Amino acid sequence: MEIARMWTLSTAHISRETDKWLTGQAKEPTEGLCVYEKTGGYFIYVPDDFDYEKMNLPEDIETIIAFAIGCGVDWICLDSDGPIENGFKTYEW
Repeated sequence: MEIARMWTLSTAHISRETDKWLTGQAKEPTEGLCVYEKTGGYFIYVPDDFDYEKMNLPEDIETIIAFAIGCGVDWICLDSDGPIENGFKTYEW
């Protein structure tokens, strides 16, 4: 049985610019990031061997991905109704 771990957090943890960038990545990936748009946010796949340091990612999403990798998370769910996490920067937009 394969069970995936998903971390859900608020889209308030990404900037408006990163939101637009993620929309672009979902339509036409240029950085090797697997992004799926969903109502009010995104699903982002985080493979075990994902080397985010070699990519040109926005700083806010890079911080989120680095934390997810450290926790063994397989998927990140950015959701407009997701929880605000202490210790992560928030943006108003």
